[in-house]
Amino acid sequence: MLPYWGFNPILSPEYGARYVLATGVVGTGAVNYGPKNAHVFLSVDHGKNFHPVKRGFWYYALMNYGKIFVMVEQRSTVKELWYSYDECETYHVLAFTNEAVIVSKIVVSDDHNRNILYIYTRNSNASQWRIFTVDFNSVFDSPCDFYNLEPDPVCYLGNYSTYLTFIPHQTCYVPNNYVAVELADTRCECTKQDYECDFNFKYNPATGNCENDDIQSTTCNPGTIFSRTKGFDLFYIYYQL
Repeated sequence: MLPYWGFNPILSPEYGARYVLATGVVGTGAVNYGPKNAHVFLSVDHGKNFHPVKRGFWYYALMNYGKIFVMVEQRSTVKELWYSYDECETYHVLAFTNEAVIVSKIVVSDDHNRNILYIYTRNSNASQWRIFTVDFNSVFDSPCDFYNLEPDPVCYLGNYSTYLTFIPHQTCYVPNNYVAVELADTRCECTKQDYECDFNFKYNPATGNCENDDIQSTTCNPGTIFSRTKGFDLFYIYYQL
């Protein structure tokens, strides 16, 4: 995932439970980082696995505690937004304006159910700015059913976690009192998959180790400090609220 200036950052809101959205390209470099090669990627398992759900550059948001995915195209004039309630397997298109506008950002209301979307727009010459409000409260009329999301059998970042979450692919809304409760948290041993290579180190698939990729002096002169590392750096997870 390559979060560039002007593009949507990695989105993993705390209220969205297991979902992570990010923009990126497949590969190790950013040479072909353009609208034809870039995709929005979705993870439904806390960032363990990602798959592409939309080609190009899009603003995206999670609404109704992650039940509704909303996307609006970036860097072009638009009249519509796209939304999905089945983890981006299918989309519905909603026209929010009759005149084409350029969207600068989208914001989810910070209220008890997060079902109001604010779309900040301008016209092509930036002489007129408008904010559109889209209310998703009437999309569904029945509450969701819930189940215990059991942990992956493989240890991940040092723990197994069980969550109470809603059943995906239901045409339903998440009640206002929903909390992505962590029902159980069991510690386990971290593995090499939980680490990345430290600065000046490069992963060697032949040995399975991070090896020094830079000529670095190991001489510690009097009065100086030399930092020594084994080459591995533990991953951390950050939430964007």
